[in-house]
Amino acid sequence: MLLSAICIICLLYTVGCTSSHVKSSRASVYYSNQSFVHLLPTQAIDVFIDQSQYLKGEFKKPDGTSFSFEGHIWLRANDSILSMILFNPMGMNLAELNYTDDSLRFSSAVIKADNLKPEYVVADLQTCYYPFEVLKANFEKGDFQFISPDDSKRILLQKNDTILKIEYKDNEIFLMNKLRQYQYHITRGSM
Repeated sequence: MLLSAICIICLLYTVGCTSSHVKSSRASVYYSNQSFVHLLPTQAIDVFIDQSQYLKGEFKKPDGTSFSFEGHIWLRANDSILSMILFNPMGMNLAELNYTDDSLRFSSAVIKADNLKPEYVVADLQTCYYPFEVLKANFEKGDFQFISPDDSKRILLQKNDTILKIEYKDNEIFLMNKLRQYQYHITRGSM
């Protein structure tokens, strides 16, 4: 019985897997309806990460309903790759994202690839983990203001309207995109 259930899960995983591929050197991320920035190269990072993290997210849909999710991720970020693997408590790989300077790939057994733009996930991860000054220079190219009132906050503005807010507290990161109505709570080093 258990073997049959495992076989069915593996079959669903294989058959139901969707993926998307984006040329990362051209990937644009619209932080407002009019303005965008390009993803930063992987070499822009100044810390290397290779650890488990716990991610909780919530998205508000235009109709007022919301969708939330949570799960463990393995995040790897260095000067050649930024990758994230989302897995369930049993260790099954639910989704995988890999960004290098020449490719951006997303694949998942449970998330439809056409419902997710992987460049936006990479952009949020870069905004959380990449150096402030590098991010600031990139955002200024898109006519945004990127400020850090102190070491525990980062804020993205356009014409004095807050678009994105990031707060750091101990081993936690809180990201809220006010314009697009979503938020993440990341607990670093959590397993």
